[in-house]
Amino acid sequence: MSIHPRITIYTTLAALMFTLTGCDFLSADDNSPYVEPEFSITSDITNRLTLYEIESSESKAKKPSKGIDTELSVAATVSPPVVNTVTTRASHLDYDGEFIHVGYKIYEEAYGGGVDIFSADGVLEESARSFQGDGFDVQEVVYDDEENAIYIAGAVKGKQAGDFKAQLLKLDTESVEVVESASTEGNVVKSIGRTDNYIYAVSDQNHMYRFNKSLSTFDLMENSDDVNYRSILTEISGEVFTLDQSGTARRVNHNYNGYRLIIDLIDNNGQAEAPRMQDGTIARLSTFIHTNNRPHAVAALNEFGFSVFDAEGMIKWNSKTDSESSEIQNRHYTSVTTFEASGPPGNSDTYVYAGGSDETGNYIDVFEVPNGLNGRGLNLVNSHNLDDFSEINSGGQINHIVATERRLYVAKGTDGLVIFELE
Repeated sequence: MSIHPRITIYTTLAALMFTLTGCDFLSADDNSPYVEPEFSITSDITNRLTLYEIESSESKAKKPSKGIDTELSVAATVSPPVVNTVTTRASHLDYDGEFIHVGYKIYEEAYGGGVDIFSADGVLEESARSFQGDGFDVQEVVYDDEENAIYIAGAVKGKQAGDFKAQLLKLDTESVEVVESASTEGNVVKSIGRTDNYIYAVSDQNHMYRFNKSLSTFDLMENSDDVNYRSILTEISGEVFTLDQSGTARRVNHNYNGYRLIIDLIDNNGQAEAPRMQDGTIARLSTFIHTNNRPHAVAALNEFGFSVFDAEGMIKWNSKTDSESSEIQNRHYTSVTTFEASGPPGNSDTYVYAGGSDETGNYIDVFEVPNGLNGRGLNLVNSHNLDDFSEINSGGQINHIVATERRLYVAKGTDGLVIFELE
């Protein structure tokens, strides 16, 4: 297993810092050049939800004595909502430990989207609720239980054709009324994350924001380089990481005045110019959790595979350079999640589920990490081509995957949401 210590440590200010107050709220005034986004609760989710019988544990083949059965069984599918006569696509998932929020967007010039909400490991049909709206391009969704609010990142439609503006919205969970909104630089708010005190956001260009929960004040860090942010990660306690189009991960200083680490996750193999992901491609950060190990992050790097790295910037494993499995070398991974199999505390196996595609289909690849990353890499133990599942219709792209305590949720574009039982 190769280790790639391509790390830059920054102890001085690495970006321009501004502290601003009084966000540029959307105006309900008729003079505003932008459409005021509105969302409404819908009752169509029960018609879009299809449940499937899962083979009982008694009738299944005997479960492995260690670990889990890595076969996948479809428990349910949720077709995407139709907004303004246009069918949306499932694009983003948020898991807060109790609920799954599913973000849908329109991949056309028309603006609109929606959100479905489920009890992550509970009874799907009893917990389901949904809302949708037009005039807003939904990129990512996060729920904050302390605020009892849903934050939506994206862009608001302009009143003139082709006009739009990057926006972050705060919605009341019960009424889905937009209670606060803030404008940002860039074309779209690309990714958001929550912590105890802040909402972090990155634009599709060079701007990172730290908002208070009411969106009334924020700090801005603007990069001088053309980074084109793709994702932000706030789930590792006390840490904030970003990922950009060049495959560079950045660990933000705790006092938010620059970067502690800048980590090159893509090997340029001696090329004169550093490689970059193609424009418009999906790349995401997520956490890698193991009871016997310190926190790690996982970066899905699209055509460059995926990498696991620790909080100190050391790259522990990469699917393209370190995997011994030739069948995954051409996978374009868009999302990675980890699942801790049930077992005694400190003695549970970790599995990595990676969603991606190649010329043969759309795959969920399952990797085992029996001893964390202590001297060993990830071992491919199963691959599932989701295009072969009869319950899944159109071969939509895997946009985001999230594992909960016993389920795997897959936001699969035009196919909507696919839910698998894991244990």
